[in-house]
Amino acid sequence: MKFKLQTISIIVLISCFLSPLLAQWKSYDGIIAIVNSQAIVKSEIDSKFKQLSKQKRIPRIKIAATRSKILDEYIERAIISEAAAEQSIIVNDTKVLNEVKKMMRNYFRGKIKLKGKKYKKYIEKIKDRLSIRMRGGILRKKDKIDRNLDQFIKYIERTRKMKFVVFFEDLRVFLKRRMVISIAIGITPPKKADAKRWYYKNLKRLGEEIWVKHILIRPRGNSFTAQRAASKKISTIRRRALRGESFEKLARTYSEDGASKYKGGDLGWVVLAKADRFFANMVNQLYRKGQISQVFKTAKGYHVVKYIARRPVSFKQVEDLIFRKLYGDNVGIQYKRWIRRKRAVSEIIIYMKNYKKSKS
Repeated sequence: MKFKLQTISIIVLISCFLSPLLAQWKSYDGIIAIVNSQAIVKSEIDSKFKQLSKQKRIPRIKIAATRSKILDEYIERAIISEAAAEQSIIVNDTKVLNEVKKMMRNYFRGKIKLKGKKYKKYIEKIKDRLSIRMRGGILRKKDKIDRNLDQFIKYIERTRKMKFVVFFEDLRVFLKRRMVISIAIGITPPKKADAKRWYYKNLKRLGEEIWVKHILIRPRGNSFTAQRAASKKISTIRRRALRGESFEKLARTYSEDGASKYKGGDLGWVVLAKADRFFANMVNQLYRKGQISQVFKTAKGYHVVKYIARRPVSFKQVEDLIFRKLYGDNVGIQYKRWIRRKRAVSEIIIYMKNYKKSKS
């Protein structure tokens, strides 16, 4: 009897000891890969695959390859995360939100005027929204943010084709990758001689720079009425210019572009590669000196343009663009080499069925 009681006690003790371990292993059932000490779970791959499937139909024959490519992306993330930890690189919410603020400023520029306090308020509201979403909660009426910020978030989700919470975490990975590249890899900037060689080799592709003057009218809001009023006003101005009134005088009187208004709307030489794509597309259709464009719209508002002249783009005008391109190309090459080296020396275990490593 005593022996039986001892045996039962031992079994109970062992069970108590093993219970948390068994529970822990149960939570690891969904592991699809391990990179050194970091686990990648199947749900992450499934979520990303579902997201891609919504963007475009993935043929059955390509499902395994697509899932393998997604896993490779997460393996790369794990390697970056490990390198960031080694370099004491921390990308907290504040750093990510600062990048969001920059995007927000670009989005609202030319649409509405926002002061610094408003951006600060918007950032606080985004933090609240992320906190609610990450808890799996639903926005209550008092949690809802104003129309302008909602439009910005919808714009991000539409252009990035992902939920804002997912975009936020992807942005964190991007910032971490950028910091790892600058510290762990170290890239030598291109020389001026390299930039000039690229300029002369690609001169035809760089196109031209065009000298134009313009008149800008900004809508007083996003409503249809405001848009129609701005379009009607600039169309009237254009007709007056076509009838012979001085374009320059009309620009000084009516244009809402503070930078060029008092110069008769003169923008000087505009490099099409640097200009807003709608602006560049319209301006590039003008060839006759003094020719006045149709009314067209950009993110800044409604424009009408007067063409003066054109010439091949100068090296000085595109020098910074070329340097950024060459530097970016070099970063891409060096980064791929670095990832290949790090992957080769990492302990990577993959449990995914039909996995096929992506070509890099």
